[in-house]
Amino acid sequence: FASTYAQLQVTVATLRVEFRRFEELVVSLGTPAAAERCSGGDAEAEAEAARAMACVERLVPQLMGLIKAVGAVPIDFAAEAPVKAAAVRMPAELLKAVVPRLHSLK
Repeated sequence: FASTYAQLQVTVATLRVEFRRFEELVVSLGTPAAAERCSGGDAEAEAEAARAMACVERLVPQLMGLIKAVGAVPIDFAAEAPVKAAAVRMPAELLKAVVPRLHSLK
């Protein structure tokens, strides 16, 4: 459980950082100042946004798999159930927030 949970935490942190970076890049590309500066498109910024999007799209199913893996770990005592539920709740809430926003920014 500990190693799977550690992987889950690392993936959550990475997804947060990469999604924030993707969101900032998309927003900056859509501003009038950015459009004027680019005059027809900033290929480097667009490529960076595409890389960030690809990273997020790779992390989402990875996180889903880790949530399932943590959920599948058998618990020994009833007292562990709330801990296990809490371990899965936050990453699941992150997915619920990120996935629709990702699709709206594509």
